[in-house]
Amino acid sequence: MLVGVCAVILTHRSPTHHFEETLGRVPIVLVSTDNIAHAHHPDIDMHVDVPPFDRIEDRIGYHTHTAIHHTFQKHGCDVVLLVEEDATLSHDFDHVLDSALPWMRNNTYPCFTSLNWASPEIIPGGWRPDRLRVVTGTFPEIVWATTRSLFYTVLSRPWGTRQYDSFIRLVHPHLECLAPEVGRIRHTFSADGTHGTIDLKRHLRLNYYNGPPLAMSLTPPPRHQVRVCRKHRTLRGTYHGHLPGCEISTKTPVIPPTRDSGTWQLSDRADMDCNEVCRAPYQCNSNLIKHLSFHQVVAQFATRDCKYYGVEVGNDMPCIDHQGICLLQTPTRFKCTGKHPLTRRLCPCSLRSGL
Repeated sequence: MLVGVCAVILTHRSPTHHFEETLGRVPIVLVSTDNIAHAHHPDIDMHVDVPPFDRIEDRIGYHTHTAIHHTFQKHGCDVVLLVEEDATLSHDFDHVLDSALPWMRNNTYPCFTSLNWASPEIIPGGWRPDRLRVVTGTFPEIVWATTRSLFYTVLSRPWGTRQYDSFIRLVHPHLECLAPEVGRIRHTFSADGTHGTIDLKRHLRLNYYNGPPLAMSLTPPPRHQVRVCRKHRTLRGTYHGHLPGCEISTKTPVIPPTRDSGTWQLSDRADMDCNEVCRAPYQCNSNLIKHLSFHQVVAQFATRDCKYYGVEVGNDMPCIDHQGICLLQTPTRFKCTGKHPLTRRLCPCSLRSGL
């Protein structure tokens, strides 16, 4: 089972062995993400020294990308499974992932996530632990897998260091992945972990199967599941309890593209709003950005010397912070008046009318 699969275990506090029983002989790369004291522990495969990020989300995102790349290169596997150490895998987890591998390898659904966030009432016939389902907008989760091709051609171009999971969901909202209809992990939420205990009750309400292996099938035809934002307001990848992207709904008015493509200007110092950045004869024009996709806004940073990327929530998006992280949020939330003492704004400017 799981031939050609490698596993990356992100360990924040101490090395762990409890995944070996479930994953069997899969090559396991243990990565100490933020505790230098563990760097020389005999069980740690690698420790990544990182720039002095202010926030643990940045360090985790940096370590995650580096560890996956290291694993693909060192072990030659074509699928990498990433597991956070505070997850508990079901007894049949390896069997469920193995069932998804044919669809992953033929690039039909090149990613796998361990949780299905759909409400039971929207699944015809109720929950079935022996079925896989196509999901969108919920990848990646606490335990997830990607093919080599997807990682290098899509996910890492660019990679979001700040809150990498939200970054992937927003840049690639239509990415189709496989997930079991009934989840195959539990999140332990230790008090000293990065998640704390805030989501414990919500995760415990999720359906979870821990019985013997079942013959898995893909629900025909695929019924795509879209993230239900009201259930995700406290996932990691959030900021002050708000998840970027959740404010979008089908009732949001569509802003037509403007004929004026305008110009994008980056402020030369922090704490400036876009009305100050767009100097005469230009003015800030929010309509130049609000009709763009998240991916199109990322493209505006292509020549801005971004060291890293990420998502955040605030009225100063899009912007570059003092550590060279280009930060974005959903374009429809753009405001000309926002500013922050630690960021330089990237502003859409157009010629003033009548000029």
